[in-house]
Amino acid sequence: MSSTSRRRWVIGLTAAAATITVAGVVGIVGVGTLGRTTSTPPPSVTPSPSPSPPTGSVLPLKARYQKNPYYAAPAAAVLSLSSFGIEVSQSTMAAKMKMTSDGEYSGEAFYKAVNGYLHDTPYLVNNVGGPDSEPDFVMREVAYDVGVLRRAPMLAVWAERLPWHQDIPSGQRVDHMVVAVGYDRARGTVTVFDPWPGSGGVRTLRVGLLARALRLSGLYFIYQRSWSWDTPTPTASRRPSADGTPI
Repeated sequence: MSSTSRRRWVIGLTAAAATITVAGVVGIVGVGTLGRTTSTPPPSVTPSPSPSPPTGSVLPLKARYQKNPYYAAPAAAVLSLSSFGIEVSQSTMAAKMKMTSDGEYSGEAFYKAVNGYLHDTPYLVNNVGGPDSEPDFVMREVAYDVGVLRRAPMLAVWAERLPWHQDIPSGQRVDHMVVAVGYDRARGTVTVFDPWPGSGGVRTLRVGLLARALRLSGLYFIYQRSWSWDTPTPTASRRPSADGTPI
């Protein structure tokens, strides 16, 4: 977690690793069943049907708390990559994304660092092209990533808009990052892991509250490539790219 005024929030880092389970529901509302649009592939490609996500799902991931006050992004990346079976330390991720000693880094460097680890997988991460502030969009994307792909997407948020960070002074804007690890479409909730020790951990909140907390292009949703690196023949993408063409 970091502040736009560069103020650092220092607390004790004593939380031990644990297995993620659903707990701490913050409000419940109902939403309808959400679908997914599959883009039309080139004529030479035969599309495979896009599977529908189950009503709800939770990924059994090991908790990863940030190692210092400004390691929210490295910690979120480490947790997300673990859902791909990729293990990397927070300090290594911070170096890959060229984070400075006071927590500064560029979004482009972060994006390249995460996708660098996914180079030899059928996946990549993208945070462009979605109406992040719309709850239906957020639920649809999280449900697909968690329920179908079984991967955990990262979410760039304003910490002060999350119900469990109400101790942040009024008027303070604090950029932060969490990871979606579960959802329940019947209840209209998303479960996230917040790497901030103490007030973070596993938290469940209404999807509308999560959408409100998201920063611009804050949902790092997961694409399946339309090819594999060692196969010249493309396969149909299960998700359209930002410009509507298969990835």
